[in-house]
Amino acid sequence: MPGRYAKKLACAILKDQFGGLVESVCRSLILKGVLSFAELGRETGLRPDELRNCLLVLVQHNCVQAFRNEADGTKTPTMYMALVDRILQRLRFPKFLLHIKEALGEEAAESIIEGLMEHGRLSVEQLVQRSAEKSNRAEVVVGGSLKSAFAALVREHYLERVPRPEPVLPPRKAEAPKRMRGQVDGS
Repeated sequence: MPGRYAKKLACAILKDQFGGLVESVCRSLILKGVLSFAELGRETGLRPDELRNCLLVLVQHNCVQAFRNEADGTKTPTMYMALVDRILQRLRFPKFLLHIKEALGEEAAESIIEGLMEHGRLSVEQLVQRSAEKSNRAEVVVGGSLKSAFAALVREHYLERVPRPEPVLPPRKAEAPKRMRGQVDGS
């Protein structure tokens, strides 16, 4: 569990990078622990649309994880959990960029990492479009070098696919007690 100063630093990082609303949502999650959407709404006092947008930003940037636990066959709310260690890693983004530049030496690879750090989770198509707009070149020209750089980043394990959401598993049904040898039903 992160310490008091790590939690304060995580909140300061989010306030600096995403603003006060996002920081207030994450502060509630960091201080109170795992909360549902309704509980977060009560904690922060934000309107549902504001809260939803803040959570989208936090999930997009891997600062919050959403999950559900199903119990007794009833629908349970999605729960949210702050990932303090991932938030603190945001301080290392410049060092990550420098390492990619030195290790791979490709401008395209650096552009991919920069885009992911700036925008969070992106598809390959979104990365190509972003790089084309940034370099004022056609997507076709940028696309080839970017896709080869993307493949190199995946091959070297700098990038990974966003994991699928965890499945919602129903609770285990109570099993009938096992019969002992020689025991007959009803005796």
